[in-house]
Amino acid sequence: MLYDGNFDMEDEESGTKLAENSDESIMDSQDEWDNDDDDLKQVDSDEDDSEEEKKWIIKEAVVENKILTYSEILASMQAVIKDVQSVLQQPAGICRILLQNHKWSKGQLLERFYEDPEFLTNTNMIPSDPAQKPEDGPRDCDICCENTELVGLSCNHMACRDCWKFYLAEKIKEGKSIIECMASDCKLLVYDFNEFVGDDKEMITQFEKLTVNAYVESTSSISWCPSENCSLAVKSDSNGIVECSCGTKFCSSCGSAPHDPATCRHVKIWNRKAEKEKATSSVGFSTDKDTFQWILSNTKDCPKCMTAIEKNGGCMRMSCRNQQCRFEFCWMCLRQWSVHGYSPCNTFSEEAEKNRLDSRAELLRFMFFYNRFKAHEQSLGLEKKLIQKIEKKMDEMQTAGMCYSETLFLRKAVDTLSDCRRTLQYTYVFAYFLERNNHAIIFENNQNDLEMATEQLSGFMEQKLDAVTDLKVLSRNVQDKARYVEHRRKVLSEHCVEGLEMENWVLNE
Repeated sequence: MLYDGNFDMEDEESGTKLAENSDESIMDSQDEWDNDDDDLKQVDSDEDDSEEEKKWIIKEAVVENKILTYSEILASMQAVIKDVQSVLQQPAGICRILLQNHKWSKGQLLERFYEDPEFLTNTNMIPSDPAQKPEDGPRDCDICCENTELVGLSCNHMACRDCWKFYLAEKIKEGKSIIECMASDCKLLVYDFNEFVGDDKEMITQFEKLTVNAYVESTSSISWCPSENCSLAVKSDSNGIVECSCGTKFCSSCGSAPHDPATCRHVKIWNRKAEKEKATSSVGFSTDKDTFQWILSNTKDCPKCMTAIEKNGGCMRMSCRNQQCRFEFCWMCLRQWSVHGYSPCNTFSEEAEKNRLDSRAELLRFMFFYNRFKAHEQSLGLEKKLIQKIEKKMDEMQTAGMCYSETLFLRKAVDTLSDCRRTLQYTYVFAYFLERNNHAIIFENNQNDLEMATEQLSGFMEQKLDAVTDLKVLSRNVQDKARYVEHRRKVLSEHCVEGLEMENWVLNE
């Protein structure tokens, strides 16, 4: 519950570290692989990238973390408020807002206070010249005209409690936890929430959640679990992949699914570009090569907004279909129609043609990486069906005399397959921004090795699992393949991280 703006709880070695093909710690024997499969390459890798990017990189290993419940987060927040309150000697509500305005940095807030104790009067909570408080007793509310007891801030913009509750409820719906006085020209902040909502527990709980969310969002070491059915948070002292007790793994920096080796920054840029291309492509995205050939052969890009335009009439006067653009141009030479008019365009412009071809080449390049990104995303979703098949196989193995712990290698292999598939997915985001050089070639070799190993494990799990009748042979085959593909994933991920640390990557945006 809230009291005076405070909350009381009621419940609750470079990449050359590659294994040799004969390394028995990775595989008992290369013969365990299918005879019709090519030997997977073991390519030395030696990579690095930039200091600016280090803060964005996602480490492939799950970092140490602590699981926090809502109550534990609330208690942590309260402790910070009390520490500040003991120094500032101000109500808890004022201390909460001050902390929120300083991104919940107690040190930053107290440092400012010690430098200038008078700054508190400039925080829109403690007026330097408070208005004289009106007399107690019922009065007419200026908003609803009801004759009742009025409440307000020290600015004396008074209103009845019902009007205040309606106003605060609207602000809560807007997701605001720092709320100004309801008077349009007043910037004074509401710090004592209880005074205006009384014992309305629902509003108090909603406001409490908003404040806790603001605390978590401003605390870099704490992140909410992104799973829809989970209300826990994860605390980690370093950026990387964290795992909630519900089993969900996510990036502690951006809150999204693990995306190594791509950085948080480049994933965001990639997503924005994908949305832009979807919006401007006349037929959308597909993995069908013919579709892209059709786009390149039958459309031209609007010279202003680059939306793909299909000619659907005989007239050369074209109008961009993008409602925010509507640029008119000539289909033949792409010049603005207001300048071009109906005059002939029979003079070749080398610069204009070069710009058009460059635009198309960039689109084709993006499509190349995007198709492969989506293909692995699709495979990742489809391979979830393996879980039911694996569980059935585990039951059969237990019936044949194996204990439960001896069958867990199957489930672990599926988890390994999912991790490798997700890493492969985001290698194409990384590769899209990567400038091609000797380091990029080594990266592509590692990517190729991981892709081959992943597809062989996936093919074995989906198509050949039931064909092996000897359970000991099955166990050895699956574990060998799973260990090897996980090894390839670690080699690639560590190689990318080393590249960032040593500033060898050239990543273009």
